[in-house]
Amino acid sequence: MVSHKEARKLKQAQRRAKTAGRAAGHEVDKQDVPVLTSENCDQGSINATAADAPISLSYTLRGYEDGKPFERDLHALDRWATQAADSISVTISTTTNQDALPPLTVHLKQRASVFIGGQLWNTAFILACWFYARHAHGIHDYGALRVCEVGAGIGLLALALAALDARVTATDLADVVPILDDNIARNPHLAIGAGGVPRITAAALDWGDKDAVVPGYPFDLIVACDCIYSEVSAGDLVECLVRQCSPVTPGGPRPATIVWVVSEVRNESIQQAFLEQAREVFEIGYMDVDRDVSPYLPRELRTGLNVRWYVMKLKPGKDE
Repeated sequence: MVSHKEARKLKQAQRRAKTAGRAAGHEVDKQDVPVLTSENCDQGSINATAADAPISLSYTLRGYEDGKPFERDLHALDRWATQAADSISVTISTTTNQDALPPLTVHLKQRASVFIGGQLWNTAFILACWFYARHAHGIHDYGALRVCEVGAGIGLLALALAALDARVTATDLADVVPILDDNIARNPHLAIGAGGVPRITAAALDWGDKDAVVPGYPFDLIVACDCIYSEVSAGDLVECLVRQCSPVTPGGPRPATIVWVVSEVRNESIQQAFLEQAREVFEIGYMDVDRDVSPYLPRELRTGLNVRWYVMKLKPGKDE
């Protein structure tokens, strides 16, 4: 079995060879993996590989119950059990070709005393599995993609994206950043790239701070995972997302920044409060969860998904 680093080197060599083939006028391999862009972010149909050979998820919870240490292995989502643990080890793997993409293991610490951001939420599992599966099945290549995660929490999704060779800026409130930094340090096999170059950076970002400067800008992709939880904060979230987007210039050198806001729907009125404000500045579509998300998840995660996935692009002139 090859390591993540060796697998990435192999993919990079394949991309260089295919680029050389194009220059020489050779036919390009039809199994080229497209780089994620604003034009293809919601493409990729269900196929037999995804349906019949799904990825697997397992995670181990560690902590204390009634003053005694416990360790528990889970495969299905259990938010209450997860958030009661002190530490979590998450492993995502493909059930077929582990030579092409080795299992991804992330070690995380939680801190329940930190409001919301100090614990792991279910949509982080869902997105981490989805990104891994789409890469494993050859639908998207995230190599060198510049990603900003808004509301990164303890860092599962950000570290998973870094493992897939994206360049990630993981943001959250200032009191969450030490947890992020600690979890990044716990996972050097995911966080550090070739030559010791970091693939992930943690940064403080208050949604209401209009002067906040986030390292890594401009971004190709912005992800906000389970960030719609209050009508009061919905407006600040929208304004924060606008500030992290690249200016929209028709025909310009950079494509529009993709914004994915993925939320477990607990309160419809809060979703509507977010939508009302987001529609003023963003073009908004939706990922079809049943068609484009569920088939790429572990079987244990496919049922009962009450998730809404907004696909957004900034309207021209709304970056001012």
